Amino acid sequence: MKAIILAAGIGSRLGNSGPKPLTKLINGESILERQVSFLSDCIGVNNIMVIVGYKKDLIMESFPRLLYVYNNYYDTTNTSKSLLL
Repeated sequence: MKAIILAAGIGSRLGNSGPKPLTKLINGESILERQVSFLSDCIGVNNIMVIVGYKKDLIMESFPRLLYVYNNYYDTTNTSKSLLL
């Protein structure tokens, strides 16, 4: 089994300048950190693919062991286009 995490969006409604997946939760974990933690326990980190776009380098540097696909048009497309990639 493989998992796909959609993480290409800007997250402008959150009001912060960083990418939405790196937003910290109340417990101090980022959104993406929590997702990766739960998924890696079930399927292993090598089976997780992340679709990135906005500030992709920050995300990729934070989680170097994951597989990535880049959505060049993250700012003009929606999540379904990211999933097709």
